[in-house]
Amino acid sequence: LNLVNKDISKIGEDLPKQLIQSVTKLYLSGNYISSLYSIDIFKNLRVLSLKNNEIRYFEELQSLSLLSKLEVLSLEGNSVTKLPHYRVHVLTLCTVLTQLDGLAVTDSERSCNASRVHKIFAVYSKLRENELRNAVLVHISIMAACNIELRRVILGKFR
Repeated sequence: LNLVNKDISKIGEDLPKQLIQSVTKLYLSGNYISSLYSIDIFKNLRVLSLKNNEIRYFEELQSLSLLSKLEVLSLEGNSVTKLPHYRVHVLTLCTVLTQLDGLAVTDSERSCNASRVHKIFAVYSKLRENELRNAVLVHISIMAACNIELRRVILGKFR
């Protein structure tokens, strides 16, 4: 199924159930996908291309573990591929992959310690949590500055 450059932001929207069950190759490159939440509806998927989308965090890849037949995966052009230990993390989720981002999966990559990946995932989860807290604090400081300015303007009119 070729859905390249179709302005898709969510996977599986408005697709007939019979089509979903028959898809073994899915090409979703060049879209606006940031979450793989419903990718598991494609139970028979063997090839998945998600090049140049908006996948940023390891958490968004979790649903890939539900694709038991997935052999070829491409996530090139997504921010998540720049995170340290990205390949190790993906190979922990997708145990039957033979190719990731155009490169063959080696036996040494498969033998990486899964607990190491879970520790790394925990660290990145904390970093993301802190990133969100930071955004909230920036928003609060902007609101406080607006409040101060509003008080100055209102008090200035009554003097």
